[in-house]
Amino acid sequence: MQSEVSRLLGIEPEQLAAAAERARDKSHYKTTSEKIDLASFSEWSASVEDFAKLVDSTLKDLELVEQQSEKFKSDISQLSSEMSQLQALSSNLHHRLEVRKEVELELSPICAERVVPPAVVSEISTGEIGPQWRAALALLLKRPMLSTSSADTSESQRFIDTLLTKATARIKVWYVYCVRRIRQPGTNAETVQGEIINNKPLYEFLLQREPRLARRLHLAYCNTVRWYYTMLFGKYNRNIDRMPVILVDSSKTLGALGASAHKSIFVSKSTARGTDVFNIGSRPTILTSNDTAICLGQTSPPQGYHIEIILRSLLLVLYNSMKVEQETQREGFANVAASANIADLSIRENAADESVAVEELALDSEVNSDMSELPVDSALFTKPLAGIQATFTRLSHENFDIYGLILSLRLIQQMPKDVADFNVFAKVLESLLWTEITFVLDANLKSIEQAASKSSSHRAASDVTPHPMTQLFAQFLTGILQISTENEALDEPLAPKLRQMTSGFEMFVTKLSKASSDAELFLYNNYFLISALLSDVPGKLAGELAQHLRLLTEAYAPK
Repeated sequence: MQSEVSRLLGIEPEQLAAAAERARDKSHYKTTSEKIDLASFSEWSASVEDFAKLVDSTLKDLELVEQQSEKFKSDISQLSSEMSQLQALSSNLHHRLEVRKEVELELSPICAERVVPPAVVSEISTGEIGPQWRAALALLLKRPMLSTSSADTSESQRFIDTLLTKATARIKVWYVYCVRRIRQPGTNAETVQGEIINNKPLYEFLLQREPRLARRLHLAYCNTVRWYYTMLFGKYNRNIDRMPVILVDSSKTLGALGASAHKSIFVSKSTARGTDVFNIGSRPTILTSNDTAICLGQTSPPQGYHIEIILRSLLLVLYNSMKVEQETQREGFANVAASANIADLSIRENAADESVAVEELALDSEVNSDMSELPVDSALFTKPLAGIQATFTRLSHENFDIYGLILSLRLIQQMPKDVADFNVFAKVLESLLWTEITFVLDANLKSIEQAASKSSSHRAASDVTPHPMTQLFAQFLTGILQISTENEALDEPLAPKLRQMTSGFEMFVTKLSKASSDAELFLYNNYFLISALLSDVPGKLAGELAQHLRLLTEAYAPK
């Protein structure tokens, strides 16, 4: 308090304390008053009165300060109480918020199950079937089945069931539309099949929700594409029947042409037309070409087509069709064909009670008669495969175009092996071709043996130049080896046949050498011509035969 008073009076606290002490000590005042004069006393008395007034004023100020302090203390106490109340309220609100979050976490899935977004409803009901439609269906299927213990959940579940029924109906209509599109003239079935593969989830949904309807739709598709492939390849076969095809008859064998050929180191122009069958030319390029050859039905060249070109076109069309169909069955129809056959899928009873009648979807009533024991994807091609086999048998049977037969065989061997049914059919064609190849090689060998007894052959061997038969045989052997360069050729039936023909030719020239003026030189020239041509042909089989003929050449080389 004294420090506050001294601050208000503007004097030091020590001076204030000394003055107060002197004022209380009356004896001191008396003693002092005797020593000081009246003027000094008056001055001092005035200062004391001023001091007393200052003290009174200071006390009043102190009372005001004390009152303000008490009021401030009261305000602080009230503020503290209010802050405590706010803290309690804040804690209460925080607790309620946490409880609300927990409730929302528990109730959100339940609410989500009850609510279907309007966009999903609109897409399922009226949207075009595609990626967005599939996404909407997937979103709808993610919702679990609701309990029917309450009226609200029962109503929500009925709404979802109604929406799923609508989706089922739309999927059915879409598959029927796809089947009917395939029937329309000029339709590319691969486009429809691609859409079916892309919409694989739709069939999986249908197979789970309405398995009977799903299998009926699958049967309708199988009947339709079976008809489609039959018509497609039937058209190809009819086009082939009208196309000019280069066929070689039995008069174009080595013995028949070689015995009548003119004497020349090269084939003369007069026999060029007949001996062209042994000139392979650029035909081996078909084995390495990326071109799809011809379109069956395209305008034919004047000279016609070799059989390997026709076969290649047929093989490409057939392979692509079977591959796409295999993918469609396995992907687009959820691999139903892997565990069922056409007989299993042929559900014809009570057709009148079904939403899709079989007569609307199936194309013929005899579908079960010849398809009941076959897997779906192979049964679809029963008639096309039979037609292709018949066409190729007609073109290859007793066709002495040895290059065409072997090239056709190589084309089949080059085809991809990822379609099982195509592989089976390819093996059937291979068997047919090997039969024809063996027949043609045997016929040529027999013609060589017969030519050895003809007088025309002996007249052509009167000098030491290579016999015309040698020129043809060299062309014949070189052409075959050019399209048999793979190492596997050593294990094929072709290898022993060529060795047999080489031996038959050796016997032929040995017999004719007796009519030559110089037998050893005659043999040397004939063997040298063949070995020289074979030396440039790659492959182990060509190397083996070239080495054999090289040894014969060295054996009869002039000393």
